[in-house]
Amino acid sequence: MALRDYIAAAIDTERDVLKNPPHAFTLADEIDSVFVRVLNAVSDKHPMPRLLCMQTHLLFKAAMRVAISGHYAAMFPIARSCLEAACYAYRMIQDESLCDIWANRHLGETELATCRKKFGNAVKDAAKDVEKRAPTVGGWIEDLYQGSIDFGAHPNRHSVFRSVSIDESGDYVSINLAAVYEADSFMVKWAMLAAVETGLGALCVVTLALRGAEDKDIWEAIQTLNDSKNELAADA
Repeated sequence: MALRDYIAAAIDTERDVLKNPPHAFTLADEIDSVFVRVLNAVSDKHPMPRLLCMQTHLLFKAAMRVAISGHYAAMFPIARSCLEAACYAYRMIQDESLCDIWANRHLGETELATCRKKFGNAVKDAAKDVEKRAPTVGGWIEDLYQGSIDFGAHPNRHSVFRSVSIDESGDYVSINLAAVYEADSFMVKWAMLAAVETGLGALCVVTLALRGAEDKDIWEAIQTLNDSKNELAADA
């Protein structure tokens, strides 16, 4: 498939999804709205992790954008980055000394090594602390992160073989790797659901970082979204 054909096919899938948005897209829209509520609130938190919280929000949008294009495996590297941005922000809010370490990463080899050491387990470290404040959420974040790696953020078997088809009907064996799926395909629906779950998990981390666990209105909205997501997943 030529580049222009790939882009045209992706645009066609997006257009078809947007003509008749499925429930997963509606949920993504609602998650986006809660992100805005959380990010727009006045906060005394350090500006650097707040910027990473904003980046988390934008990466969630990007993940959904790629999901509706029909190229499901390409969504997962963005999902991974979304979760990492949220967990970096969480760690920096918990320990503001990490802000300068993160900002100075590219000043030299020493700074780079220090940053890698401090943030190398950012998702695991953030999830561990999140679990103490919101039981089951931390483990869920780790599962989402590992899933993003398994299904596309790394070139693992799951990210490749789900799109492979083999035709042995002729004189030769033909092995095909699909790139873009149609709007009503299982792959597009699954990618959208995965993007929704990633966004919801990242939203939990960002909310805990910026607003804590006491904002009942926000957490009730998140719980409602999570219930809807679970119903959608049960029907998938």
